[in-house]
Amino acid sequence: MIGSILVMLFSLPENAFSQTNAARILRLVFSEQKVSDTAKMYSTHTNLNSRKAILRFLTNGPTRLTERDIIIMHVENHGERRDPVTHFRWSVASACKTSGAQLYDFDCSNVVTNRASAIREMCVLHWKSPYEEPRNLSKTEFYVDEKFMGIAENGLKEAIKQIGEKKARYLGMAGSRYTWNVSYGTFETPFGTLENAVYDCLKTNSITEVYLCDSSAFVAEGKDFYDEGK
Repeated sequence: MIGSILVMLFSLPENAFSQTNAARILRLVFSEQKVSDTAKMYSTHTNLNSRKAILRFLTNGPTRLTERDIIIMHVENHGERRDPVTHFRWSVASACKTSGAQLYDFDCSNVVTNRASAIREMCVLHWKSPYEEPRNLSKTEFYVDEKFMGIAENGLKEAIKQIGEKKARYLGMAGSRYTWNVSYGTFETPFGTLENAVYDCLKTNSITEVYLCDSSAFVAEGKDFYDEGK
């Protein structure tokens, strides 16, 4: 009996790991000019059309954000802020801070023309690294569009393979949150010796990288997920 159980465990595919380490990509589109409750969230799980519904999804029950989740925001009419919308953006950032999720602004380098469309179509290479070690390849989980690729070098190689096969027009790269208490930059990657392979894949397949800007510092108030228990 015990032998049969061991055989079953060791025969599980590597992707079984993803069932206990789900990582979601949530794409938000809203305007800082509109006072109405209109906002859009696109994901593989559900599509929502109001700020209230989105905040409930991000903060309540089984759909609550986790430290493996990535939110990518496209803010239209940036800077023309109305109080309700500014509060919504603050609330999203606060939800990320208290849950450990990461928050990015979409297309900081202006490489796409139709942002509302591109944010939905863009392929995303994302990863979960240890909070204190964002460059540690051996301890990093890799995903492509929420699909678990594996851990460490093997996981990244599989991710590169998947990106090449997808041949998406745009690719965004998004890592989990990491400490700013040491000499890390604003966009650390755990690619190690495979960094050239990642960018060679984009070049070979004519994939344009869409730069995502870390917005996790947007809100400074409230308790931080990574401070819990310290």
